[in-house]
Amino acid sequence: MDLYEGVARSVLTKREEQILQMIAEGTAYKTIASDLGIKPMTVKNHARSIYLKLGAVSQANAVYKYFIEKPRELGEILKELNDTVKKLLSIYSDPD
Repeated sequence: MDLYEGVARSVLTKREEQILQMIAEGTAYKTIASDLGIKPMTVKNHARSIYLKLGAVSQANAVYKYFIEKPRELGEILKELNDTVKKLLSIYSDPD
């Protein structure tokens, strides 16, 4: 896992991440509940928490934001940071 993936995913708990992955695979809440040994209402509560944390308005929007949009944004930030570090290193490693 890249650094930006770890940062993007840290906003959700492990259980929320597990549930969102199952939602992304098209698994119904009742099946998620059965597979995880929890109640369907608990899955709904986790889903609600996921949507709030991600600022999502639907299942599809949550999946998009978590697996596509957020890692891309963080990747761009890390690339800019990396470029800045390279520039600083070239400035301060110059023998002048």
